[in-house]
Amino acid sequence: MHRSLAAVTVLVLAACGADAAPTAAPSSAPAESSVASSVESSVESSVESSAAPSAVETTAAAPSTDGATSVVDPPSAIPPLPDMAVVSTDGRVTIARSGAFATPVTGLIAADGRTMISTSVSTDHATTTVRWTALTDDIVQNEVDLDGDLTAIATDPTMKVVALTGAGAKGTEIVIAGRDRELFRHSYSTELLPEGFSNVYTESGVMPIGLFVVEFLDPPPAEVGAPRRYRVRVLDTANGELALPQNLRDKSQTVDEEMLGFGRTHVLSPVNGLLFTLYRGLDEDEAGYAFVHTLGFVNGVWCLDLPLDLDLGALPGALVLADRERSLYVASANGYITEFIVNDIQNGPSEPEPVRTQQVWRAPGNTAGPALASADETLLVGQRGDLRWVDAATLTVTTVLTWDMDVEAVALLPDGTALAAGTRRVSAITPSGDLVGEAPLPEGFGTVARIVLVGSS
Repeated sequence: MHRSLAAVTVLVLAACGADAAPTAAPSSAPAESSVASSVESSVESSVESSAAPSAVETTAAAPSTDGATSVVDPPSAIPPLPDMAVVSTDGRVTIARSGAFATPVTGLIAADGRTMISTSVSTDHATTTVRWTALTDDIVQNEVDLDGDLTAIATDPTMKVVALTGAGAKGTEIVIAGRDRELFRHSYSTELLPEGFSNVYTESGVMPIGLFVVEFLDPPPAEVGAPRRYRVRVLDTANGELALPQNLRDKSQTVDEEMLGFGRTHVLSPVNGLLFTLYRGLDEDEAGYAFVHTLGFVNGVWCLDLPLDLDLGALPGALVLADRERSLYVASANGYITEFIVNDIQNGPSEPEPVRTQQVWRAPGNTAGPALASADETLLVGQRGDLRWVDAATLTVTTVLTWDMDVEAVALLPDGTALAAGTRRVSAITPSGDLVGEAPLPEGFGTVARIVLVGSS
């Protein structure tokens, strides 16, 4: 028996659960996939026997268990990276132009991949300036000044408005700004974090009718990353009142649930108006399994149970959308990947279940969180120093390389070139092991959460 639960925070903590965990126990020694043995030989031979000269000198370091080869000693003359935006986990953005990263600003990248919304605060903290900047040419499209020291947290699907937060007298002040003026301001006695706007608008066509927020129910923990109690509310932008969200699959039901947990990773589907966030249960009846919280921007929430083979109750994982946002893939540090069809989540006749789950790679002892990206029919997995190109149709590894960095985030170009961020830089690497671009990140830039190619969503 499954129940849908309200949940979320894409930036910090959260969780939701189910009445009962899946009954199938994870196998203690899953069978070796057919890929593991073939990659051992085919990947090494394809990399080592490539006719094109590599821009990267390789060594004879021992391959990993699934055929990885070590790539080291990049050349002194490295081509520039493509234009991109890199976002840190603490809300900073740096833009690469002609291969060099600019001074970071505080802000966010909209879902269109073409717009940056940034904030700058006056020296006396009395005014915050919000700017909408086109990433293609760095032209500031709009600018508005707001009272107070505010931080931009979320924007609507059309980039018309942005939700900002500031410290209130007893809790949080939430401000919503349009491109030319302030539209909404209200103070609350509790700590709130905006999550995303409804994609239904008022008659003016500018203001969304609702803003999804996470309401924290206990003080910030002393330990960074510790779980917190919370619930999800929908802020009515007409009157500022907080209401209950609806069940994503049954709009006749509202959802009122207090939860404990912490966020793992998230991915936004602009096409479907959905935000997927991976969480781990912490309460006694949730121990040992994880779930994907689904937030629908037409006021709905639902949680997807995950197969225990992924062991995401103990291991880190990641999410990625593929096939034009029609498929959702969930990957675990143990090499298992499961796939959901997005339409089943919204419109399926029964409770949504994965269409397949299988072990795609083996890396004994590597429990680092994977980073995921997709392009066309290929998935890219970065895990510690390993990069794996995976055929999405068959969930088989086609190429694996070991790079000299601790991978934090990845992106994938249409031609198969991987962009990997970590160890204070971003590298562009072809499946054959060529380094075709690289640049250091700005000094002091935080852990990378996302790489956005300029002009892509």
